Amino acid sequence: GTVTRVVPFGAFVEIAPGLEGLVHISEISWSRNVSPDEVVAPDDTVRVKLLGLDEQDKGQPRLQLSIKQTQTDPWDDVASAFQSGTVVPGTITKTAPFGAFVEIAPGIEGLVHISEMSYAKRVHKAEDEVSPGQKLSVMIKDIDLQARRISLSMRDAEGDPWEGIEQRYKSGQIVPGTI
Repeated sequence: GTVTRVVPFGAFVEIAPGLEGLVHISEISWSRNVSPDEVVAPDDTVRVKLLGLDEQDKGQPRLQLSIKQTQTDPWDDVASAFQSGTVVPGTITKTAPFGAFVEIAPGIEGLVHISEMSYAKRVHKAEDEVSPGQKLSVMIKDIDLQARRISLSMRDAEGDPWEGIEQRYKSGQIVPGTI
């Protein structure tokens, strides 16, 4: 079909002359944090899947379409693309009282629990450390394919400040510090 117009809640696609359907924002991309105009533009040719057909008041059909369901599920490739212990780039998608969600690939999000945000200080609120849209590196701690969950760590990606402490500091050495 052809994209006829893009609106904040999705995109309208004409699949035949005079027959138009809506691709809701949730069906545009596997990535949850994109706006429709970042994915499609008017006059783009797209492949869609028909999800449903309703009749409106005037007897005209109302088509429910999906772009993302014409693509492979990104979780199908997680086992081969990601391994525990690797550091990957990501983008903060949202914060919650218990941590922050990070998108490490389109449609693949993981959680950085607040306990995994810093070695240097205790984090009480994720939004004190990170904000949506921020790019950062995270280490993959665990992947649960059945539950579709990935545990991530910011602090392990930065490195443990106690690692190699014996080589950097010797007993009796004078070092500057902040009180």
